Amino acid sequence: MANTNEARNIIISDVTLFWPKLGKAVENQFSGDEQWEVQIRVPKKRKAELEALGKIREQDDGTVSFNTRKKAIKADGSPALPVAVVDKAKNPVDPKSIGNGTKANVMLMLRDFVITNPKNGKVTKEGTSVMLNKIQVTELVKYEAKANSNFTDFDYDEDAPKTSKPMAEDADF
Repeated sequence: MANTNEARNIIISDVTLFWPKLGKAVENQFSGDEQWEVQIRVPKKRKAELEALGKIREQDDGTVSFNTRKKAIKADGSPALPVAVVDKAKNPVDPKSIGNGTKANVMLMLRDFVITNPKNGKVTKEGTSVMLNKIQVTELVKYEAKANSNFTDFDYDEDAPKTSKPMAEDADF
């Protein structure tokens, strides 16, 4: 692998998006970095296409998935541009409107890297970094937040007494 440090873009067409966090950068639970992220899914027959990018997971729905992200802060400390999201005609799409199951084409930026030990010059790690770049929505499944989603299974009576009782340990909830 040559360490040219030159970026190249690839497009993965006809994917399904899940868990998009594109409207506002979110904190990475492991590194603490702010980032935009999305999971892309394709049928299992396209597994090799995603394996070349990194770690993939088999899903219960007969697909394989790959999580991709873009950091909100560049290495030099300056803010990065958000992930561009457009429709088929390349008109901007509100990234907060994208729901699970949205069909899209995804552009990723790839950059080869080689890390060498400064003491002996030996290669300690090499690979290809993958960064989410742009998304073209081809079939939008609109995201709609559910109000009080944690309490939808309860019938609430405002006139009921405001007390609580301990639940039995074997109670089904």
